[in-house]
Amino acid sequence: MAAGGRRRGGPAAAGPGARRPGGGPRRVRGSAGGAPSRVKAVLTDQSALAGLGTLLADEVLWRAGVTPARRASDLTEGERRRLYTGMRRALRSTVPGGRVPARDTWLTGHRDAPDPHCPRGGGPLRRSRPAGRGTVWCPRSRPEDGPRR
Repeated sequence: MAAGGRRRGGPAAAGPGARRPGGGPRRVRGSAGGAPSRVKAVLTDQSALAGLGTLLADEVLWRAGVTPARRASDLTEGERRRLYTGMRRALRSTVPGGRVPARDTWLTGHRDAPDPHCPRGGGPLRRSRPAGRGTVWCPRSRPEDGPRR
């Protein structure tokens, strides 16, 4: 055992839980703002922010209208706020059921279709691997269009 009760050679300590109340957009800034990596990688880094996996991170990014390959350090305050809001809303719907729902109004409800299209604007969804992580996103979707519920 290492000092402080942590196991030596074990997994890295988890970051603050995504559902933990408080902090507002400052928590998103603390987790994503200033980091030199892509925002998708930061959102799914469990040592930065515990609780977001690939599907939920894609959903949050889509709701916020942020491209997954965007550098986290380049996010504006408004984008951080939209990410935080999208994360809180998505978590409110996913946690009670224990999974990300495949609703028609959510990105996750379309991502695995043979010819996937955006539930917000109808444009084709793209698949890419920013920073080596698979992601599905809509290049035409804008946050001002608002996510459907």
